[in-house]
Amino acid sequence: GVWIDALRSSPLQPASSTIAELRHFSELLPANYIDATPTNLIVSNTGRADFFDLEWNFSTTLPVEFVVFRGLFLTLHRMTSCARPAADVPVKLYDLTMDIMQQHGMIIDRDDLDLFLAIFNAFQNQTQDLPADVMNGLTAELDVAVLPIRQLFT
Repeated sequence: GVWIDALRSSPLQPASSTIAELRHFSELLPANYIDATPTNLIVSNTGRADFFDLEWNFSTTLPVEFVVFRGLFLTLHRMTSCARPAADVPVKLYDLTMDIMQQHGMIIDRDDLDLFLAIFNAFQNQTQDLPADVMNGLTAELDVAVLPIRQLFT
């Protein structure tokens, strides 16, 4: 919640600053916020939240929903171990990401999700100097990655 609140209080951009397919979103972030992930946020002891390490610039402004989608998935994907969650908590990272977003009032339809996946893939390829049309390994993980639940005994 702290991270999502920090995104929402960032300098929002006008709808005219993005591509036509994203203009229906009401909260657009500057292009360099594509990497405003939870791990790139620092909160001071006074409660002030500041993003850092925003050196990447995407070609357009982006919806808060996209930045949350990407940031949640990347953060969950980096986890190396966790305890077994409660029975009603999804273990598939994609499902967990979508559930968290819904808990924060972000519901994206299938068309927006397809566009988010294309943007996610294009950006990951850009950072790795791969052609835009290649399915990036990280993007492919969206459908299969699960929480790394510790197994203490087999």
